[in-house]
Amino acid sequence: MLLFSLLNSLWTASIVSFNGEEACGLAAEFLARAERQKAAAPIVDGYRIVGTSLLMTGDIANGRAHFDRGIALHDSVDQAPSLTTSIGADAKIVMLGFRSIALWLLGNPKSALADAEHALSRAREIAPVGTLMHTLSWTILIQILCGDHVTASGLINELVTLADDKGTPFWRAWGMMSKGLLLALTGKVLDAVHANTGRVYAREISCV
Repeated sequence: MLLFSLLNSLWTASIVSFNGEEACGLAAEFLARAERQKAAAPIVDGYRIVGTSLLMTGDIANGRAHFDRGIALHDSVDQAPSLTTSIGADAKIVMLGFRSIALWLLGNPKSALADAEHALSRAREIAPVGTLMHTLSWTILIQILCGDHVTASGLINELVTLADDKGTPFWRAWGMMSKGLLLALTGKVLDAVHANTGRVYAREISCV
């Protein structure tokens, strides 16, 4: 697991530095090593990072296929209902989140929403609050992309409240950014500017 953790760290550095070729290579090495060990958790994690690498480098259909395989394998392992990734997150939640983005990009908004809602439900049941906030962030994006502004508004308020409660400025900023986006899309441009410059925090803004 130490080696897998190291490979995941190197892969993460490649992803955030936009080095797609290196990320794809590290992800493929991760999955190949996991398959040689025939251990379910690393294999599932390998599908996660290969799928993410492909998605982020534009091979959306193949990325989605790897998420499909990872989720199916996760669900087939009866003794491990909550396999974790090499960074300690719930593997299924992470893959559902990225697959929802892939599905939307591939023109399947209903399936994208189903994945996002499944991931959020799972996060509420079993995940720590940090994972829940992360899951809320991209569930909000999918809801906005699919045009469900009412649901997105409620999730944004939930994210901001959680972030305030836990003292996490990053997720608070993400929530306010999402609120600004939603306000702009619904014609409330001035309120959107206020939300994104930090001047509207005390009051809830109706986004619908």
